[in-house]
Amino acid sequence: MARREDVLPWFEKLDKQIEGIPTDTFSYGTITAHRCQPFQAWMAEAATAISGVFPPVHPIGRMWADTEKSLSRFNDGTSIVGDPLIGVFHAALQLLRDDRLGSLLDVVRVEAESELLDQAQSLLEATHRAAATVIAGGALEVHLRSLCDKFGLAIIGGGSISKYDGAIAQARKLGAVTAYSVTDSKQVSVWGGLRNDAAHDPGAFSSSKDEIRRMIEGVREFILRTT
Repeated sequence: MARREDVLPWFEKLDKQIEGIPTDTFSYGTITAHRCQPFQAWMAEAATAISGVFPPVHPIGRMWADTEKSLSRFNDGTSIVGDPLIGVFHAALQLLRDDRLGSLLDVVRVEAESELLDQAQSLLEATHRAAATVIAGGALEVHLRSLCDKFGLAIIGGGSISKYDGAIAQARKLGAVTAYSVTDSKQVSVWGGLRNDAAHDPGAFSSSKDEIRRMIEGVREFILRTT
């Protein structure tokens, strides 16, 4: 995740650059448009900054993409009405100035995890029990990894549900982290076991539809409670 102290100076620099872009004023409606070439150069760098900080599913990312597509050009393409796009950029800058980056990205992550669980539920309704379990386990793994990142817990080798949960459990024993309880850890292990069974031998996967439904509902509640 991008750090506020790393990206805020970049956004502040881009904000100052806006003032130096030449503009044209058109009589109809007193419309002010920015000169195409320098504005497009600014727009390219601003788009890079936006995409590096705000995921595409974040409202800022979506608004930037939609606004960029709808920009109006005047005077045979030599000028662009850039104010709508600048407005989106200023909204992004204000979020950084207010130090709201971390909480907002948590919201985006939870939304993405929720979409995975929705996919798992759809697969389950279509009687694809193994696939539903693998997807639900994937959402859980992403969440556990984010918790490890949040608390600065190092993972040796490749990550997995058991490794992330083990790192959190060890930190809990040391009194350094209270992300979730020992009881939660036991349940996470059960979910991890179901995910492994479904992924390694889907043809032999025997868990019932009700058991998988409880897993999906439980993972969803766990994510919301521990974010």
